[in-house]
Amino acid sequence: MKRSITTQVSSVLRIVRGERDALVRTTHFKAAVENVSIATIERTIMSTKTTFKRVALVAVAAVGLGLLTAVPSSATAQTTTAADGKAGIFYSNGLAVGTVVDNDSQVVGGQATIVALLDTTTTGDSVINFTSTGVGTVVSATMSGTATTNWAAATPLVWSDSTSSFGTANGPTDTIKLYSTVAGTQVITMTPLDAFGTPGTPRTKNIYWVAAAVNGVLNHSTGFISTDTTAAANATAGSTATASRVAASTFSNTAVARIAIDQYASTDTVTALLAASSKAVSVTISGAGAVDVTSAGTTRGAVATVAAAGSTVTATRGAMSEFFVFPDGRAGTATITTSVDGVTLNTWTYAFTGAVASYGNDTAGDDTRKTSIGIGSTDAYTINGLDSAKNIVAAGPGTIFLVSSAPLIASVPASSSGAGANVTVTGVAAGTAEISVCNTSLCTAATKILKFTVTVGKVTAKTVTLSFDKASYAPGEKMTLTVKAVGSDGTAVGDGTYNLFKSTGIAFNSAVVGAPAAAAAVVIGGTTAGVKTYTLYAPLVSGDVTATATEGTDTDNVIAAGTAATLSATASVSGGAADAALDAANEATDAANYAADAADAATTAAEEATAAATAAQDSADAALAAVTDLGLKVTSLVSALRAQITALTNIIVKIQKKVKA
Repeated sequence: MKRSITTQVSSVLRIVRGERDALVRTTHFKAAVENVSIATIERTIMSTKTTFKRVALVAVAAVGLGLLTAVPSSATAQTTTAADGKAGIFYSNGLAVGTVVDNDSQVVGGQATIVALLDTTTTGDSVINFTSTGVGTVVSATMSGTATTNWAAATPLVWSDSTSSFGTANGPTDTIKLYSTVAGTQVITMTPLDAFGTPGTPRTKNIYWVAAAVNGVLNHSTGFISTDTTAAANATAGSTATASRVAASTFSNTAVARIAIDQYASTDTVTALLAASSKAVSVTISGAGAVDVTSAGTTRGAVATVAAAGSTVTATRGAMSEFFVFPDGRAGTATITTSVDGVTLNTWTYAFTGAVASYGNDTAGDDTRKTSIGIGSTDAYTINGLDSAKNIVAAGPGTIFLVSSAPLIASVPASSSGAGANVTVTGVAAGTAEISVCNTSLCTAATKILKFTVTVGKVTAKTVTLSFDKASYAPGEKMTLTVKAVGSDGTAVGDGTYNLFKSTGIAFNSAVVGAPAAAAAVVIGGTTAGVKTYTLYAPLVSGDVTATATEGTDTDNVIAAGTAATLSATASVSGGAADAALDAANEATDAANYAADAADAATTAAEEATAAATAAQDSADAALAAVTDLGLKVTSLVSALRAQITALTNIIVKIQKKVKA
C-alpha cells in the first residue's frame, strides 16, 4: 500500500511541474516578443544622448583651452618639472615684499613671486598657457632668454618660444609677481602644449593669501651637524656620525663642520616659523675648538649666537640659523651644545686630534679581520694613528714599518703609509706569526710599537664534521648545525669558500625550517676559525632529525682519489605541543574504541533480548493456542453432556408418566 501511494503522489507532482514549466516558457516568450523593440529603442536613444554629451564636453574643453584642433595621433605634449619638485612652478627665494608666512602663503597686501619653468628636450614651438583663478591678480610677468609673452590683464597668459633650441637643458623661465587685497586661495595653472597644440599635463601652484601674519608661535626646532661645509647641513637626513666628526687640532680658518638650527611653527618640517617670530639661538663649545656664525671664522669663540628675529626663512627650510666649527690649536674632545630660546636642543662631540702618539688597529671601523689566513691568501689590516687621548688622527699614522716574527709562515711588506695605512699579510705556511708595526725600520729602537698575531691555515680539509648544539630539542626549537673543517695539521683551515660537500650539500631526513640550499660550497671562518654555522628550527613532530652530507672536492680524501666519507649528525625532537597533541589524539582514539566496544556489547544484548522476547512470544502464542483448543474441547464436551442430560431427563419424564398411569 505504501508503494502504491508514493506512485500516485509522484504522478501528481510531475503533472504540476509540467504545467508550470510550460507556463514559464510561454510567459518568457511573450515577454521577449513584446519587449524587444522597446529595449532596442531605449538603447538607441541612450547611445544618441551619450554621443551628444561627449561631443558637448569635448567642445567645452576645447573652448576653455582656447583651441579646437584636429591633432594627429602621434603628437606628444611637453612636460613640466621644477627644481623643487612642485609641478613646474616654484618660489624664487621665498616671497618678495611683505612678510613670508610659509612656503606657500603671503599676507594680504604683500607680493608673492613665483617662477615657472619649461623643461623640454624638443626644439621650437614650445607653448605654455597660464591661468590665474581664485583671489589675487598678476602684477607682472618677466620672461628670460628669447622667450616672449603676450601677457595682458586677462588670462590666459600665453608663453611661447619658437626660436630657442633647448636641447637637454631647461627652457626659459617666467617670473610672475602676484598681489591680492583679500584673503583666499590663488591658483596658478600652467598647461604645456606641443607643436600641434595638444595640451600636456597641467601643473598648478596654490598661493594662500592670509589676512594677518600666522605661524608666529614656535612649535619645535631641529638641529643638525655636518662635516660637509660646502652646503647647508642636511635638515632632514640627520647628523654626521660621531665617528666621522674628527679633525686635526691645528689652528685653521677653514671650518670643519657646519651646524643648522631650524625653527618651525607646526609639527611638520615644512611650516616655517616667521622670521620676525624666531627665537634666539645659541651654540657653545668646550674642551677644544671654536664656533662662529660666519664661515670665515672672524668672530670665532666659545659661544656664537643669533638674536631673536635674526633667523632667515628660505623656500626649503624653516627659520634657519647657521654656525661653523673651527679648530683652535687645542687637542681633545669638544662638546658642542645648541639651544633655542634658552632650551637645550642638541649635544654633540667633536674630536680634535694632536700628533700621533701610538698606533691602533681599526677595530671600530670597517677593518674585518680573518680568523685564519689560508695558505697563499692575504688579509688587509688597517693601522690608525692615535693621539695621546687615543683619538684617531685624521691624517693617519704616517709612515709605518713592519716586521714578521715568522716570514716563512706570514709575510708583510717592509713599510706602509697614508691615512689608515693598510698592511697586507700573506699566508705562506700553516702556523702563527707575530706582526710588529713600528715607527722605525726593522723596529730598531722604535718608540711606537703595535703587535698582533695572525694564524695561517691549510686550504684543504683532512676532516669535516657535522654537529648539532644540543642532543635533543622541543618541537620548533632553534637548532644550530655546525660544520667544522680541520687541516691535516690538526688546525682549522683558513677563512674562505671551500667545496666541502658534493653538489647535493646537506640533506635532512625531516622538514627543518632554515635548511641550507643544496650546494657544495661552504664559507668557512669569519667568526670562528674553520667553522660555519647554520640556524635551523626543529620539526613540529617528534622523532630523530638527521643531517647528512658527502665529502667534496676540497677534502683530502677526494683529492687523493680516495673514498668520500659520509658525514652525519643526529638529534632528537620530543615533547612540547606536538607530543601533547599526539597523546590527546591517542587518548581520544582509545576512548572512541571503548565507546565502540560498549556499543557493540549493547547491540549484542539488544539482539539477545529481542531473540528472548521472540521466543517468549512464540511460547505465549503456543500456550494460547493450547488453551483455546482445550476450551473448544471442553465446550464440545459440555454441549454433549448437556445433550445427554436432556435425553436422560426426557426418558425420566416418560417413565414418570407411565408409572402414574
